[in-house]
Amino acid sequence: MLGGGAGLVFWSIRKLRRGKSPSHRGATLDTAATTVADTPPPPRGGARDAAPQPRPDSGHQTSPAIFLSYRRHDSDDVTGRIYDRLVSAFDKRSVFKDVDSIPLGVDFRDYIDRMVSRCDVFIAVIGPQWFGETAPNVRRIDGDTDFVRLELESAIKRDIPIIPVLVRGARMPDEATLPVSIQQFAYRNGTHVRSDPDFHHDMDRLIDGLLEHLQAQGSNRQRS
Repeated sequence: MLGGGAGLVFWSIRKLRRGKSPSHRGATLDTAATTVADTPPPPRGGARDAAPQPRPDSGHQTSPAIFLSYRRHDSDDVTGRIYDRLVSAFDKRSVFKDVDSIPLGVDFRDYIDRMVSRCDVFIAVIGPQWFGETAPNVRRIDGDTDFVRLELESAIKRDIPIIPVLVRGARMPDEATLPVSIQQFAYRNGTHVRSDPDFHHDMDRLIDGLLEHLQAQGSNRQRS
């Protein structure tokens, strides 16, 4: 696949069912962000058994809502688990992965920029090897064509909400350690996703935060 070792995932929010088990599914709809805005959130700490009613099919595809950015050799396996939980809470049909979905022959820089521009929320998974060191003082993140850097640059210039997700004990990078074009990333408030037995609890918190952003996006669309 293309260089940089980064993976990226995004999907349209069509399924608002949020449960701790992937077997619990929600309703499918094409105007999910608006439905979230109209639907009161479930009680904190309570069961998530009530799914919002689907709206009639409008006959058009919604834009992707969530973009998941990660570096393969840094967090491939744990990102796979995060992806599975998000798919169980939302929808798999609009999942995008670089290894499967970037068309042959296209400029991957333009394609990444276009895909990021369509999302409402950007998730950056950060593990201990997120900078992509290949040798002493040589890092992939410093390259102009590094996938992870391109994704972040696109999200930052569009002021898309960015949620850092720290895994495997990683810490947020300091501003001075980042390329100038993505130094703002150092100040984005993030969350930890730990391994079992805390994984699902942490993912519930992340999903709650995503839904808050999507609710705000839906309210903005209604006002516009």
